[in-house]
Amino acid sequence: MKKNIYLLYLLACALIVTAYATPVLGQEILVTYRGEVGEPIGVGVLDVSTCSFSTVDTALASQLTRPSFSYNPSGELYALDVTNGNFYSVDLNDGSALYISSFNTNFGEIQFVNDSIFYAIRLEGMIGAVGIANVNTGETEILTTTETDPVGYGTGLTIRNDSLYYGDAFGIHYMDRENFQNSEMVIPIDFFAEGPTDDMVTLQLSCDSTITYGFRWAPIEERYFMDIIDFENQQRIDIGCELPHRVVSTASPLELTPPACTLVVDPDLDDSTAPLLSYAADTACAPGALPVVDADAGIESELGYVDSIRVLLAGTLDGAAESLSFLGQDSIQVSGGGSALLLSAPLRPSIQAWEQALQALRYSNTAMPLQAGERQVRFIAYAANNVSDTAHARLPLFSSTPSAGEDASVTACPGAA
Repeated sequence: MKKNIYLLYLLACALIVTAYATPVLGQEILVTYRGEVGEPIGVGVLDVSTCSFSTVDTALASQLTRPSFSYNPSGELYALDVTNGNFYSVDLNDGSALYISSFNTNFGEIQFVNDSIFYAIRLEGMIGAVGIANVNTGETEILTTTETDPVGYGTGLTIRNDSLYYGDAFGIHYMDRENFQNSEMVIPIDFFAEGPTDDMVTLQLSCDSTITYGFRWAPIEERYFMDIIDFENQQRIDIGCELPHRVVSTASPLELTPPACTLVVDPDLDDSTAPLLSYAADTACAPGALPVVDADAGIESELGYVDSIRVLLAGTLDGAAESLSFLGQDSIQVSGGGSALLLSAPLRPSIQAWEQALQALRYSNTAMPLQAGERQVRFIAYAANNVSDTAHARLPLFSSTPSAGEDASVTACPGAA
C-alpha cells in the first residue's frame, strides 16, 4: 500500500473589514454600549490587548434601535434588534442591514454556532428564554423555560470549545445545547459586591488555546470593567481594564474561526508498504470484504478532536459493484453509501476511536469476474474550520495471487468476489 499525504490547512480569514471602513484586526472586537441616560445605544471597537476603546460611525446598522452583533464562521456579520427580535444581515461595505426574519419579541444577545444557526437569549419575558434561528431559511424557534430548564433568562452569550456560556445576576453558566438538563452554573458571583457580567467574548489565540473576556457592570459604583473569565479555576480575573461605557454586546470573527491546526490522516504511519492482508504465496482468493488502511493507520489533530472524515473510493473499474462500508465504532455515525461515506460524531469520541473507525472501513466488490487494476481510497478529515489534505490509500487488485512479499492490497481470483 502506498500513500501520498501532504497536509495544508485552511487559514480562516484574518481580516474582516467592517461597514465603517475600520478593520477589526487581531484582538479587536465590535461592541455595542450604553451611553449616558437618554443617549442611544452606541457602536464601538475595543482592542482587548490594550484596553483601548473607540466609537465608530453610527451608520452601522443605524436603522436598528438596539443592535446586538454576531459573526458567523465565514466572517459574515449579522445583527439582532433587541427591542423586537428582528434580525438582519449587515453589509460590510456600507453598513446597511437587510431584514431576514423575526422572533417577534425582544431578545438580548445572539451567538452563532455555525454558518447558519444562531442562539439568542432573553433578559426577561413571558414565553421563553432561549431562541434558535436559521439565517438561511429565516426559521425561528423559541424554547419555553420548561424545555430549557435549568437554563433561564440571562445576558450575553459566548461560544468556547463548541460550548455555549451565558451570564445572569447569579453567575456564569454552561448551556448544554444537546440536553439542557446538563446545563449548570460554573462561576457564581455576588451581584452587589462584584457586579454581573453583561456579555462575554471568546477569542481563539491559537488552534487549541482560547481566552474569554467578560464585561462587568459594578452597579453600586456605576463603573464598567473588562475581566478575564477563567473557566478552569472558576473565577473572574480583574485585569485593571476600566471602560468608559457599559458594554452590552460583543462580536468577533475570532470566536468561531480558530487559526489553522495540524490535522493529519495517515493510512500507513510506518510507510511499510506492506499488504493490507498478510498473504502467503499460496493465497487462493481474497475474502469478500477487505480493510482499506494498514494496521498502523493514524490520525493527528492539534485540536485534540475530529468532527468528521469523508471517505471516497476512486478508480472503480467495476462501477457500482464496488463499494465501501463501515462496521461501526464508538459513537461514530456513517452516512452515504457506495463509493462515498461520511463518518461523523457529534459527541466527539477520542482520536483512538477515530483510528479504530478507519480500521472498521471495508472495501467490497461483487463483480464477476473482477477487473484487475488499482483503486484508491481517499480520506479528508475535518475539525472546526480545519481541513486536512487528501490522504490516499492504494488498493491494487490482481487477477492472480502475487508473489510473496509483493506490494499487493487485494488479491482477487477470477470469478470470485
